[in-house]
Amino acid sequence: MAAIQHAACGVPASLYLPIARGAMNRNLYAGQAAARALEAVAAIRAGIAAPPDALEETARVLFGLDPGRLALAPPAEPVLLQGYLKPFAGVRHAHYPAVAAMAWRARHGGTDGITAIGIETYSEAITYAGNRAPGGAIQAQFSLSWATAQALRAGTLGPEAYRPAALADPETRRLEAIVALAVDPSRDASGTRGARLRVARGPEETEVVVDGIPGEPMDEAGVRAKAIAYAGPVIGRDAAARLAEAILTARADASFASCFAGPASGPT
Repeated sequence: MAAIQHAACGVPASLYLPIARGAMNRNLYAGQAAARALEAVAAIRAGIAAPPDALEETARVLFGLDPGRLALAPPAEPVLLQGYLKPFAGVRHAHYPAVAAMAWRARHGGTDGITAIGIETYSEAITYAGNRAPGGAIQAQFSLSWATAQALRAGTLGPEAYRPAALADPETRRLEAIVALAVDPSRDASGTRGARLRVARGPEETEVVVDGIPGEPMDEAGVRAKAIAYAGPVIGRDAAARLAEAILTARADASFASCFAGPASGPT
């Protein structure tokens, strides 16, 4: 707890600016946070104390929370398990229009002749994922319009959606440029996550409405398949399968390093 109070004295929030500007330093945040955590523990062990109420003060200053009402989860409760695994690469907010676009493509085919695309969704999605004309992977991953265009164009939203070939594709660029984003007040009022997609092609306008993500939460087979599909091209399919299996079935007290143990397979 002393180490947590120590860490709370530092800047406890990341900047959104790297996403908006397309800077990849955001990908360092998790590693830097882990390194700072180790430094905080070492500092406490060395006798470098921290204020015992730093966590409460951080909550008050940064988030406007009443320190008296701040409650930590019980020590035995694994809060990490309350997270989620996303079915697609990219920010969660973009999943809803992407799913709608995939459904539209499955019904109507290719993108030739599309003249207008509209997305109505909750305001938070537009605030955090309203980046337009992305110039790099990180901007595209936080872009409702790019996710929609890519899903219409390719019918998928995997890692390939953010690689140079996709980012340079003229048709995907054309589609992204004609996407219009709008807030759906009813979703803000109800707190419902989802999106309405409208696509105009010739005299016809069709729409798809998505509330939530079908098939969520992901089952174990889906998690395993995604891990192998994403990591396989980098470390080899066999190595990815072995790693996924180790992580999914490892004992709670096993070290993370043990998940990488085993015979070499594929590139390292």
